[in-house]
Amino acid sequence: MFGTAKLAPMVLALRLLGLAAHLWSTWLVWSIAGYLLRAQGQPSSPLRVQATLAFAWNPLLLFEACVNAHNDTVVFLFVLLAIWLLVREKPQPALKTILAITALLALGTGLKANVILLFPGFLLFLWWTQPGRIRTIGLTILLYAGMIVALYAPFWERDKLLAVLQVNPGTNRNINTLADFFTRLYNSASHLLGAPVAPEAGSPAENFLRILSLALFLVCYIFLCWQALRKQHAIGTPLALIRWMTLAWFLYTMLGTPWFWPWYTVAFFGLAALLEATNSFTWQMRSPLRLLRFPLSIRLFSFSLLSVYCFYTWAPYATFVPGLTDFRWAFLRGLWIWLIPLLVIAMRPSVSASN
Repeated sequence: MFGTAKLAPMVLALRLLGLAAHLWSTWLVWSIAGYLLRAQGQPSSPLRVQATLAFAWNPLLLFEACVNAHNDTVVFLFVLLAIWLLVREKPQPALKTILAITALLALGTGLKANVILLFPGFLLFLWWTQPGRIRTIGLTILLYAGMIVALYAPFWERDKLLAVLQVNPGTNRNINTLADFFTRLYNSASHLLGAPVAPEAGSPAENFLRILSLALFLVCYIFLCWQALRKQHAIGTPLALIRWMTLAWFLYTMLGTPWFWPWYTVAFFGLAALLEATNSFTWQMRSPLRLLRFPLSIRLFSFSLLSVYCFYTWAPYATFVPGLTDFRWAFLRGLWIWLIPLLVIAMRPSVSASN
């Protein structure tokens, strides 16, 4: 639409698109929170204003939407639209609403494949809430899979689409994660002990820790689904579904994507804002992750994500930690992202809750 002769119009258009998506998402957070509060018998709450503004004014989200202009902002808009349709219907969504929600999730998945992590939660929600659940779930899966196949079919080109998995670093590298930090630390320590210098990319330690991280995520994700299948209260209401999605996305950012960048958390902060607006950080099931209970830790998580870009400036990337050969200061980035939130998790619950 803006031509290819000049770069500036395209960049400006992408940033305006990101801003528009962020503003629309802000309105949806406000609206969804209102529906959830009314379902709880609360016509209004100061937390609704606080949580909506925390999402709207989050410097990280504004930076990723209006400067980096990543498509995660647009992708999350589809997720919020799906949740908005869900909370508007009482007591159970009609079949046409379910299919509309499925179409929105399929569009989001077409834009970014990680949205598929939220789809099993929606199916589990239908399992507990729909009278004809087998038929409804079958139609939902058929529509979801059919739309994704239809969207990708024009780009198939005799399996060439799958070649992206071989060249995309996100499928075989670690960065900005705990797996990345321990990879660099292990390679540096091994070199001090006499081992050859490990390659910058594709070292045995990197491959092992990547697989370990993905395996841990898979175990946690399966446990999350199993709990929701066993207990209706874990996912049987729209608010419980939002809790499930929030925790699933948090697990994904922490373990499920060893190749990680701050913009991957757009969905997490939006879903967490809905929980904060309804004062719903408590969990009906026993969770090994207490981060989601405390808005303070989420604020600090946002700060650590935004500040990680400092590790990509010249000084930390060109200098080394004393005593550790081949270990740049920049390699502390994965630890830095998670250190502050994990310290808050380690605090006593009474202290954390008061904040």
